[in-house]
Parts: sequence; structure tokens; C-alpha cells
Amino acid sequence: MSKRRLIDIGMVILVPMLMAYSMIGETLHEFLGIIMFVLFICHHLVNRKWFRSLGYGKWNAVRRLSTIIDLTMLVLMVIMMVSAITISKHVFSFLNIGGAAVGRVLHLVGANWLFVLMSVHLGLHVNSMTGSLRLQGKRKLSRIPGIVFIVIAFYGFYAMIKRGLLSYLFFIKMFASFDLSEPAVFFILDHFAIMVMFAVVGFYINRVLVKISEGKPYITYKAGSDDPGSGSDGGKTMKADKRKIIIAILGILIIAAGLIWGVPYIRRHFVTVKIDSNVVKTDRTANLSGKTLIIQFTRVGNSDFDDDVDAVSSASLMLNEEGKLVGNAQLLAEEARAYSGGDLYAIRVKNLYPSSYSETVSVAGKELRNGFFPELNTDIPFPDINKYDRVILVFPLWWGTVPKAVEGFLAMEDFSGKDVFLILTHGGGGAGSVPKDLPRMIKNGRLDDNILLVYDDEVDESGEKVYEWLKSLE
Repeated sequence: MSKRRLIDIGMVILVPMLMAYSMIGETLHEFLGIIMFVLFICHHLVNRKWFRSLGYGKWNAVRRLSTIIDLTMLVLMVIMMVSAITISKHVFSFLNIGGAAVGRVLHLVGANWLFVLMSVHLGLHVNSMTGSLRLQGKRKLSRIPGIVFIVIAFYGFYAMIKRGLLSYLFFIKMFASFDLSEPAVFFILDHFAIMVMFAVVGFYINRVLVKISEGKPYITYKAGSDDPGSGSDGGKTMKADKRKIIIAILGILIIAAGLIWGVPYIRRHFVTVKIDSNVVKTDRTANLSGKTLIIQFTRVGNSDFDDDVDAVSSASLMLNEEGKLVGNAQLLAEEARAYSGGDLYAIRVKNLYPSSYSETVSVAGKELRNGFFPELNTDIPFPDINKYDRVILVFPLWWGTVPKAVEGFLAMEDFSGKDVFLILTHGGGGAGSVPKDLPRMIKNGRLDDNILLVYDDEVDESGEKVYEWLKSLE
């Protein structure tokens, strides 16, 4: 098997694995991403003649489409690598170059579009691949894999809907969400099926465009007086086609950039998530024995917010009916207090975090890398944990783990003989490394495996989920 085929096979295997992200672990994801980038470079080095041939040869609809897709993938891969460095928590974290907020959006959107375009790219070139496998001309033998791929493609369409891929492609969801209770192999196989589906789409697009182009003269660019490309008219046509391709790629990038920066801006400044405080006032209670303490940490009360701060769920903020800011974890903690009849304590830092969400992300990243615990506000008396039978912690996932303010608070407390339960909000990272990191922070206590994960965009509709979770603790 040629080096070219080995490189291609390696990339096909890596793509669905990389899509699993949190399910395979962040460290492994980053290393596999580096391998993918290296294979991508090797792929272009092996096919370097393609770049030199752009000004020559026959230009039909298939070649134009393929060239636009190829060049777009090249740009996306560069964006992917740059954004990966900005959001890296392991391999490149020492660079500390910032830009994580924008980098995260670029990486998510770029990854999903690159996934689709690479799959279509495979379909456009499937004839050359099957030719190398010597299946062409053996109709019965060649039909078998064709039927298999069609069946997989139908399942891939179902998997695409189930996994919500379209919501990522068209900027409906700006954070990736994972069900970490699901085996990673199922997620990877589903994305392999989605790859096959888009490859099949690319294959049939190829066939349709070839049929459309049949009987039409090609525009040929070659050196020589008899070739159309060598004359003045041919040269003009060649330049015109190049300009069309460049304009198409620039148009795609401009539209993508507008959506990447425009959609979050609109969401942050024009779309507010409003809640009714009555959702936490209810007669329903979970019959938990003994006394319950709910400890919450959220941006509200720990940030110096500007007057015009954004209030959307993706920024961990909402507005109540009185126009006051409510934090995601704050709402969940108040729901837990209302349904359990427990006491509520809010962790407060002495030096407030910035108003800007992206700046807070940057500060939290520095705290994590430097092992720095922010000083807590001791004007608010700490609760006497010995008086309680159980403790429920409610906080957001910060950089894939426990916020340093929460860790600092836990370090000053003794949870001897206490069962500790967790309600965790996240923007797509699931539980991150919290189930592994939190137990060592709970001195002499035990973290229960029954963790309630709430996606940021669903916090304002989480009352029933919190109630049912508390009922499961009875």
C-alpha cells in the first residue's frame, strides 16, 4: 500500500475519534489533533503536484467544486490548529497566549465543517480510490461495498439528526455537549457513519456533475501555441476561473466569520434569557432525611459586572422578572434549596472577577495553571458543616475542572462522615475531570456518583430535573 493511502486511512480513522473530544479525554484529544495536523501536512506534501497544476489541465464543474472544497479545508485546518493552541489545557498551555473564548467557538465550528468537507472530499475522489483497489470493471464485486456504504449512509443520516450536527454547523449551539455515560465507541461509530453519508453525497454529486459536463468542451490550460490557455483569450479565461475560485473561497470565509463573531454578539447583546423567580417557589419537596446544606458558586456575586453586561445562558447569566442578574449555578442552588428544604451558602471571592466572560475565562485559566487560590470574602461567616447530614455542591465547570475558588473553600473545611453530592453546569464539557479531581478536595468526605449535569442553555428549564434528581437521593 502506498504512503498516500496510509496517510489517508490514518486521517479517516482519526477524524471520528477527534470528534469525541471529552469522551476520549482532553489530553489524548490534543495529541491526536497534533497527529492529525501532521498527517494533513504530509497529505499535501505527497500531493504537492496538485498545487502546481492549478493553472493547468481541464476545468469542469467537478474540478471547480473539488478545488473550492480543498482550499477551504486547507484554510480551516490552519484555523483549527491556531484555535487549538489558544484553548489548549495541556500540550500548549505553557504558551498562555489568550483568546480562548473566540478560539473555542472557532474550534467547534471549524471542526464540524472540516468533518463534513473532508467526508464530501472522500466521496468526490472515491472513483480514484476504488480504481486503485482494482474494483472497477468487476461489477458484482464492486456492488457489494456500494450496497454496504448505502446502508451505512442511511444510518449516518439518522445519527446526524440524533447527534445534532446541524445545530453546530449553523451556529444554533455554540458549545459541544456530550453524554459521558455513553461508551465512546458508540459516539465514534456514529460519526464514522455520518462520514460515510457525506462521502456518499459527494460521490453522487460527482456523478451528477460529470453527466452535466458530458459533451461540453473543457477549458484547457497548457503551454503550447495550439492550446486555448496559451492564447490571449485562454489566458483571460484561466485568470477568470482562478478569480471565481478565490472569490468563492473568500465569500465562504467572510460568511463564516460573520456568523462566528456575529451570532455570539447578537446572542450576548440582543437575546436575553429571562426567568420567573416563582419557578423556585414550590410546595413539592424531596423527603430527604436529616439536614441538607447547599453550597453554590457562580459569577453573580463574584464578578464586577458592567451596567450593560450581557445576560444569556451561554455567558452563565440570566435575568429574573425584576431585571436582576441570576447566575446559572445560583438558580440551580435555589431550586435545590426549595425542593430539599435545606440551607444555602454562597462562596464569595474578595477580589471580583471581570465583567467580561472572556476575561473571566482568561483569569480562571491563569489561576488553574499557577495553582492560585483567590482570597475568599470572610465577612460572610462560613457554615458549620458538622450540623448537616449531607452537602450539595453547585458550581460551573471552569476549564474542565473545579473553579479554584471552590477548591480553596473546600480546602478549609472538614467533611468527615459526610456524603457530598454535586450539581454541575457546563457549556458542553460535561463533567470534565471533576469526578476525578473533586474527591481529593473533599477532606474525609465521599463524593456520590450520582452527579446532576445541566447544560448551560437548559438551566432556565431545569426545575423538574433538579426535583427528580433530589428524589433519587431519598
